[in-house]
Amino acid sequence: GQNYSIRAQKEEFTIAEEFVQTPKTSATLLQPLAVAKSIDDKVADIKVGDDLNDILDLNMIYFDFDKHNIRYDAEIELQKVLAFMEAYPNSIIDIRSHTDSRASDGYNIKLSDRRAKSTRAYLIMKGIKANRLTARGYGEYQLVNECSNGVECTEEQHQLNRRSEFIIMKLK
Repeated sequence: GQNYSIRAQKEEFTIAEEFVQTPKTSATLLQPLAVAKSIDDKVADIKVGDDLNDILDLNMIYFDFDKHNIRYDAEIELQKVLAFMEAYPNSIIDIRSHTDSRASDGYNIKLSDRRAKSTRAYLIMKGIKANRLTARGYGEYQLVNECSNGVECTEEQHQLNRRSEFIIMKLK
């Protein structure tokens, strides 16, 4: 009945991490973790404007409806961003956070700004220098689907818009 974070880490490989909850009874759990070769080969092709979500094959960092706190599942992905920034200490990242369209445009700008700042604060708390991170909220102005004002969408469709992006502003 406990929550655990399981991490596989090997030199020259990416970190694999999963959160698991143990059952309340005694049992054997199988939790496969997939590690891949380091991103060093991909870094050679990185350019300013690229999104770390694509480069690091991140699972998108989402936010709950009307919330700006870092979700438990998002911490795994933020650890990958953290590892990248530690490996490339001159990199500068612009955190761009977004909302779905279910509140007023003005409210959503403020909410997305809190999301961006929450993500930035998390990375700073983990040791990244503040001058290496910028953060801005874009509200509902850059939706990834058709779920704009007045369009009926499922919760899953709205969830896709509540996200953060990590745009490379400087690498070398």
